[in-house]
Amino acid sequence: MKKKKDEFYFKNLYTCAQISLEAAKYLKNILISFDAQKMDENLAGMHELEQ
Repeated sequence: MKKKKDEFYFKNLYTCAQISLEAAKYLKNILISFDAQKMDENLAGMHELEQ
């Protein structure tokens, strides 16, 4: 039974790490090509990743 719990935990950890990496890359791209006029669009994109 313990192995199923471990598998569930590590799958979720892996998924969270992937999403975190994607969010970090998204933020990096926003900061590299910063445009204040696109702030609302960028915030919406980041919010979508967080959800």
